[in-house]
Amino acid sequence: MIASSYMDTEKPAAVSSAHTVLVYSRLQDYRATVELPLHLRYQAPSDSLYKAVPVLAPRVLVQCWYQPDEIANSATHLPVCTNGKDTPSVLKLPCDATAAKYCYWTPVKTDTETTGSNTLQVDIPCGLKDHTIL
Repeated sequence: MIASSYMDTEKPAAVSSAHTVLVYSRLQDYRATVELPLHLRYQAPSDSLYKAVPVLAPRVLVQCWYQPDEIANSATHLPVCTNGKDTPSVLKLPCDATAAKYCYWTPVKTDTETTGSNTLQVDIPCGLKDHTIL
């Protein structure tokens, strides 16, 4: 797993920014299961007990072969990346969690993209505004 930047998990939501996290998994029979715990941030005090917070669905990428002006190397056993008008863009990201070298990746369409819902909603408890300091 690689995070885009340092994450202060104790910082409240109001003063935090979004993060990108790369999680690597090996395919077995063209399937992969990844479980990732989420730390949901403290929310600002509110008039209600809960705040609905959107959580973006993950983007799934598969490593691919991309060398402009070269024929794909069949020894890699990777699908060929394309970067045409009707295909997803090719991304250059670390090959694995060591980040020792970079590889090409292409997005894969997931069930959330097929249904048109790319966010989940989580209700997070909030402190109440009308509570006073003693």
